[in-house]
Amino acid sequence: MADHIGVSGNAMFRGIPSFIIAWAAGAYSVTVFNSVDKTPEADVKTSKNNLGATIEMNRTDKRIKVKLAAKPIGANQAAALAIAANLPQKMDILTVTATAAGDASIDSSSGTAVCDSASAKWSPDGELTVDIEYTLWTGQTYVAFS
Repeated sequence: MADHIGVSGNAMFRGIPSFIIAWAAGAYSVTVFNSVDKTPEADVKTSKNNLGATIEMNRTDKRIKVKLAAKPIGANQAAALAIAANLPQKMDILTVTATAAGDASIDSSSGTAVCDSASAKWSPDGELTVDIEYTLWTGQTYVAFS
């Protein structure tokens, strides 16, 4: 007997998409464990005629804003402490890799993932959770200048 049923014809994904997020040339990495929020965004320019009616709209700078909660990847407590001490800074370039069960639309292979914010929090049990927000600039490649 099935443990999970649903209405026929409805698309459904069970579980959290799987990702690995790395920074500092791969020295530190986390994996999504709890939540992923994804919001497509773009800048929109409109042109109006003399009567004020919109006659044209143009969408540019397409991007996806992503918020996620992740766990550190490492062999021991020291690795988790190192990640907490070296969180990505705003404007750091992240490498986001979707695994087979991941969502390829927010993988950094389709553009540049730029960190908007990162924070660390500890549970009473001593578990580290890293919250990261980043913008995936689809179809655009940014690099760090020396």
